[in-house]
Amino acid sequence: MNSNVRALVDQAEGMYPGFCHTPPLGTIAMRRVLKVAGLLCLCAIWASVDVATATAQDRSAAGTPLLEVLRETGLTRDGVPVLEPHPDAARYVAGLARGLSGRLLRLYALEQHYLQVKNGTAPEPAYLLISSTMGGFPRFGFYLGSHDKRTAGYVDLRVDPRIGGRFGAMDQIFPHELGHVILTQLAGLPQHGGSNQMHAIGVRTDAFNAFNEGFAEHFQVLALDDPDALSETRELLRDDFFERRSAMQLREYAQELEALWPVPGRRRVVFPLWFSSNEQALRFYAVKANAFARQPRIPARLLRADPYEAYLLENVMPGRPSDAPKNPAQLVSSEGVVAAFFVAWATSGELQHTRREAAFYAPFGVTPASVTPFENAYLKLFHAFSVSRPADLPAAIAGYKACFPDEAPAVDRLVRRIALGQSLDGVARIWLANDDFRIGTSVFDQFRSLPRVHTFDLNAASEVDLVAVPGVSSEMADAIRRRSPYHSLEDLHGVKGMSASLMDRFRALERRAAARRRNGADDEASFSFGAIVRPYLWRLAVLVLLTGVLGAVAYRLAVPRTWPHAVANGIAAIVVGLVLEVALDFPRGVLAVVGPLLFLGVPAALYCLLFPGRTARRVAASRVDGHLPTRGRLALAVWFAWILAALPLVLVLTPHF
Repeated sequence: MNSNVRALVDQAEGMYPGFCHTPPLGTIAMRRVLKVAGLLCLCAIWASVDVATATAQDRSAAGTPLLEVLRETGLTRDGVPVLEPHPDAARYVAGLARGLSGRLLRLYALEQHYLQVKNGTAPEPAYLLISSTMGGFPRFGFYLGSHDKRTAGYVDLRVDPRIGGRFGAMDQIFPHELGHVILTQLAGLPQHGGSNQMHAIGVRTDAFNAFNEGFAEHFQVLALDDPDALSETRELLRDDFFERRSAMQLREYAQELEALWPVPGRRRVVFPLWFSSNEQALRFYAVKANAFARQPRIPARLLRADPYEAYLLENVMPGRPSDAPKNPAQLVSSEGVVAAFFVAWATSGELQHTRREAAFYAPFGVTPASVTPFENAYLKLFHAFSVSRPADLPAAIAGYKACFPDEAPAVDRLVRRIALGQSLDGVARIWLANDDFRIGTSVFDQFRSLPRVHTFDLNAASEVDLVAVPGVSSEMADAIRRRSPYHSLEDLHGVKGMSASLMDRFRALERRAAARRRNGADDEASFSFGAIVRPYLWRLAVLVLLTGVLGAVAYRLAVPRTWPHAVANGIAAIVVGLVLEVALDFPRGVLAVVGPLLFLGVPAALYCLLFPGRTARRVAASRVDGHLPTRGRLALAVWFAWILAALPLVLVLTPHF
């Protein structure tokens, strides 16, 4: 206890900035009286901390759970749902009490204790709702039976029989969503920026959205890397299969966007089916590689043709080591970069060290000796979030350095590493809305079934953003980007070649962006899964019909059958080949031929060998006479016909440059 008293005396004397500070009062007597009074108050606080709950382990040992699992009742009260304990709670608790989820549950208990000391709010366990809602969400407010929990946060996850064992499983998404809850409780509700792009790991949105999502996503990386993760989750990283598959899928997607061939290839025509799992893998591999800190190279042809395909390319593809770094405004608007920053933060030995001031740990209900290095990094971060309430990454960095100035050099070194030698100081945000350029509602809307006006920040603008503005050439876009950052739109006057008419156009873009923010245009409610899926279904239907007819013509070249029979066989070959091409990640075109050949051609050839008479009556005799036996020639002809029927799909799905 003596060390605790010594820490409180140091605190009362103002030796630790950020807590209490005793100003000079002009007389020694008054100073001593105030010092003693402050010491007594702080001792009382310390005692209340110890009585309330010293550590998360104490809470658990005392029977207070770190995690409560709930389910829906279908009822609401005062506008919030009424929930009840889940009957299978023990299974979820057992799966989430280990690895990164278990570590975060303890941190959540410490954060709740900190908020109780600071704000007087009653501490709560972490709550997990297993619901029928698709996806995962951080939510606030519910009733637990008759108990009012309208200020409590909770995680809403869709029911899933598997807790781990795949990218994006519950043992990764639960920490992600709990990270949102923690950030909101400490720093306040996330602010809305000027972007109307729906976020994804590679999408450049705005600094506020990127900070909120990037902080949550970094927990997914740590969950997969945790040595105590579920064995089936650790098995994902046993080899580089998923990394290689992700790279192959993205490489094919980029080839299809860059091709002159206008027909969507197998990656674009079923984009939602593969990109969802691919993005979860990117949240690990690309974030760890800090690939989103680099700007993907955009072919000049795409900029001259349809900038939308260039937009898709730069917002889906991670950068390569040879690509140019993004500028600071782009970096802090990319959630993949923010996630990489916090992964590096949590694993930095320089930022995991214990604070010398034991009193720092009192509001969290722990002592310095009871805190792990991992927890040290987060407790300091939590305190800085609570004090500075940052809305973006630059504000979070500045707030931390203000709270812990002795750690500023370590923070600056980490910033330079993640920002590729650049600083991440905040810059002005100049939002523009280009009505002449429409994007889809999320990258899943590849064919713009729900178009949105493209909005972008001038200081974070890419070449694609600028060349999509009427009158801006690639050369002008480069000149604009070289002179950034800008303090106001009027600074564009200094760009070489900037005409009065083009300047007026940029002013109009700024006015439109301001009007859209006032009107609340393009909110998330406009997202419609059905509307986005329909263009994919139409394209698939046209693709199957077109290639099926071509396959029927090719089939008849080998085996003359009636047109209805040939068309049926042609469509069957296309459907089997397309399903296998989509379901299995073999090199493009292999399964489009091998699949129909094995599943349709081989059975048909065997049928010819076993029942030659039935087949021969349906095939012109002139096509089966010769030196080989009739049944062998029949089988060979039918087998070859199925190969020909599959070839149109290969030709259509292969991009042609």
